[in-house]
Amino acid sequence: AVIGMTGLLLDTGLDPQQQDFAETIRGSGDNLLTLINEILDFSKLEAGEMELEMLAFDLSTCVEEVADLLAATAQTKGLEIATLIQNNVPTALCGDITRLRQILTNLVGNAIKFTHTGEVVVQISLASETETTATIVFAVEDTGVGISSVAQQKLFQPFTQVDASTTRKYGGTGLGLAICKQLVDLMDGTIGVESVEAQGSRFWFTLTLAKQPSPSRVELERSPTVCLDGLRLLVVDDNATNRKIVRYQTSNWGITVDEADGAIAALQALNHAVAMDHPYDLIILDMQMPEIDGKMLGQQIKADPVLAPTPLIMMTSLNQKGGIKQLLALGFAAYLVKPVRQSRLFDCLMEVMSRSPSETVQSVPPKMLKPSSLMQHFNPNDLQPKKLKILLAEDSAVNQKVALHQLKHLGYTADVAANGQEALALMAKIPYDLVLMDCQMPVMDGYETTRAIRTGEGENQHTLIIAMTANAMKEDRDRCLEYGMDDYLSKPVRKEELAAKLTFWHQVLQDKLQSSVEESQLEQSHASKTTAVKMDEQFDQLIDWQYLHHISSGDDAFELEILQSLLLLLPDHLQALEIGIAAADFRQIEREAHYIKGAASSVGACRIATAAGHLEEQARQHQLDNPHYLVLRVKEDIECVRQVIDRKFDPTAVGPQ
Repeated sequence: AVIGMTGLLLDTGLDPQQQDFAETIRGSGDNLLTLINEILDFSKLEAGEMELEMLAFDLSTCVEEVADLLAATAQTKGLEIATLIQNNVPTALCGDITRLRQILTNLVGNAIKFTHTGEVVVQISLASETETTATIVFAVEDTGVGISSVAQQKLFQPFTQVDASTTRKYGGTGLGLAICKQLVDLMDGTIGVESVEAQGSRFWFTLTLAKQPSPSRVELERSPTVCLDGLRLLVVDDNATNRKIVRYQTSNWGITVDEADGAIAALQALNHAVAMDHPYDLIILDMQMPEIDGKMLGQQIKADPVLAPTPLIMMTSLNQKGGIKQLLALGFAAYLVKPVRQSRLFDCLMEVMSRSPSETVQSVPPKMLKPSSLMQHFNPNDLQPKKLKILLAEDSAVNQKVALHQLKHLGYTADVAANGQEALALMAKIPYDLVLMDCQMPVMDGYETTRAIRTGEGENQHTLIIAMTANAMKEDRDRCLEYGMDDYLSKPVRKEELAAKLTFWHQVLQDKLQSSVEESQLEQSHASKTTAVKMDEQFDQLIDWQYLHHISSGDDAFELEILQSLLLLLPDHLQALEIGIAAADFRQIEREAHYIKGAASSVGACRIATAAGHLEEQARQHQLDNPHYLVLRVKEDIECVRQVIDRKFDPTAVGPQ
């Protein structure tokens, strides 16, 4: 209630002093909640009640997600944050990824907290392995304040920090490292620290994890569609760690990497390569470099007619506001947001190198797409998102008030039931789309209410139920799912988390609606010649034919090929975009929307590019305004592009060509 009501207060009109007071309350509430959660974790570990999960996971994804999570905090302090996973480390593993992520998050968070200049690097290496297991060393290295040898003896003890002033200066509870040690011990690992005052620290731990019996999905998806073997890459960055990481990340793809620590060295290397008649195929530049930064160096390269054709990729941090459009306008082919994931780098290289005319054919499978006529009679009005009918089942008057105000700010309304019986009575009269179900209620609790709802549902009936409970343990989540609930929110429910859940499930309902619309469309007859003419008018708005004819030099076969390439490329990025929207991950939304916009623009698909551009800008501003409408527009226009292929390039199609 304290955190929820303070959040609502911050959404009202406050003067600067009131805003400061309210933010202090919320910050203190967050700190108190962190303390309580750490005490609960520590108590459970002390009592031997913590149970580990055994789940298949990808190690690279786990480590890179932790770096992504904390990147904004690091970059606000002007720190570099990076991950380096040695190439011989198996990544398809089994273990408790949640607890592993918790340990890494705590260690990386501490490193950022106690580092004022320099970098924080997560390094993963292989200690030993068998056919079924791998013993892996996880190390978090920083250039921070360091720890004296005497103070190191106090670490990993509960409620202990280096000195009494640490809590006042840096915050924290003194439990984080103690919890890390107990979790590592629980997983039969070891943990330690190496540090020198004023020089930095290295916290490390080792774990023996089981290998997955078969390659992970992530590994299988990394097979290249464009041959990178033999590619010559120049990496320009004043930070040696960043250069080393790019070298490691690209070494498995057969890429030859040279390094330059600044603009002068880069220009010398580029000109020397040209003089030796062996120019670089690609250049990756860091944005933040002393004297001559990446943007200025890029301008110099593009101003040289000999060097200008070489594609440029910019590495930049999250806080580069409004700079992306400027980079693209200067001629950069793409940009990578730090910390650079290996999968992101791979996708970026694939996309950039596929633009080369000599590689375009290789990037498209030899088997041509069979265009779909599924949306032949598509009516965009059929897919307008319907208003969600929400029921809030909650007995606490304060929690009702918080939830209703949060929903109101998100553009939703809800009916209220104070217990399970009231909820069932309302549901008998009103077909709700979604129920926010408190688990602990009088008369009939959320579990029994959910069971009653599921028992009474007929074929093709399913009301979405999202649990809301203050019990945040894994077994509580499992119990909710066992009783038939669809999802789970832990109290106190943050508005952002609630928004993400509603966004995701709203989209699920929309997808179901779209499927039913498409099924009905399949039953309709073919359009008349008059309808075909109207559709052709819409197609003219969909694609800039003048631009397409210009880049293809009037070659119909090439136009067909690049439009089909667009249809091949977009679905995966559209799916990633929807995942980002569901999670309110602005970085992912901006990245995927930018990719879709760029790919569509390159073939003249202007309507797709416009919708994606709106999403990109919204994500950059951290203010999403009905993103599902824009996603639906993109989906609609993708299907319309399929129709273009059906009609314009099929000589048997009805209507004008």
